[in-house]
Amino acid sequence: MITLEIIQRIWSLIPPPTPDGSIQIHELDISPDESAKAILTIDHQGHRHLLLPTPSNRKLIEDKKSSGLHLLSSEWVDEQMRRLFVDLVCLKPHLNGLFDLIIYDALTEIEKFHVQPDRACLTILNKWREFLSRDAVIPEHSAVIGLFGELTVLRRLVQVNAHSLSLWMGPDGGRFDFFAGNHVLEVKTTTRRQGIQLTIHGHDQLDAPVESNLYLAVILIEETPGAGENLNMLVEALVALGVSRADTYRKLARIGFTPDILEMLNGQRFTLVEQRVYPVDDSFPRITAGSFITGQLPRGVIALNYTIDLSIPPPYPLNETDAAAVITAMAESVS
Repeated sequence: MITLEIIQRIWSLIPPPTPDGSIQIHELDISPDESAKAILTIDHQGHRHLLLPTPSNRKLIEDKKSSGLHLLSSEWVDEQMRRLFVDLVCLKPHLNGLFDLIIYDALTEIEKFHVQPDRACLTILNKWREFLSRDAVIPEHSAVIGLFGELTVLRRLVQVNAHSLSLWMGPDGGRFDFFAGNHVLEVKTTTRRQGIQLTIHGHDQLDAPVESNLYLAVILIEETPGAGENLNMLVEALVALGVSRADTYRKLARIGFTPDILEMLNGQRFTLVEQRVYPVDDSFPRITAGSFITGQLPRGVIALNYTIDLSIPPPYPLNETDAAAVITAMAESVS
């Protein structure tokens, strides 16, 4: 079975085109059928290709809707013989890392469902469509800080149970960052050196679901260029603990952190200073729907952001043992 890590490594093994115009290829062993092997190659413009051989009598699906990646029907000369290929080509270098994930998904689709290569590629292309026309935009620094905190919490969960990635709901549009049965965890990350002031987005961010216990994890970090960890290091730590790299990249891409963007952010490093976990109950400073007489935002108010100050207790965070118990209970809820 081909892995994402293998695909990522192969590109460095493909030399540039030779002076006579020929290009080098690398075959992927995804099928016992020698005539059906997938091929990776890099053309004279530096564009990366996935080539999937197909019978010459088939009319293939093509797709050029996305400016960053095209699905083509192409003829390539292979050992003095002209052959027809399904040609998936990445046209923008800043999408190369995402292209690796698309290749992996397409090959998995072919192997799992035994579909025609062009149909498999189109299916996966449609899943990633929204990301393929985007320019390489560096996320705001606050987004990087926020993600660092969430990945830090995710690492703690994964240290208990390697299957805990499914608890991370933020990238999937969940109301809370982490959700596990009757435990809900929201994460706030700050680099403030004096005081802990946190911005809460919306009147429902600290409003616990029915029959669930809500906790707020406060992650205090310090920017340490040249030391500490960056986002890529946290991803590698998750993978080392048994988390699927492909599944992690999928979640990150949904919030704009593609593999290529992560590489661009390697210089932004942080050191974890402190982690706190607060139980969010009626004594915790917050605004919820229950704060209003009608049980909802006042007429004409469509959004509400506010700032809370946890610099001086109360409220008090859980002690280390109880905080660890919350993390363990959440992680162990995943089978």
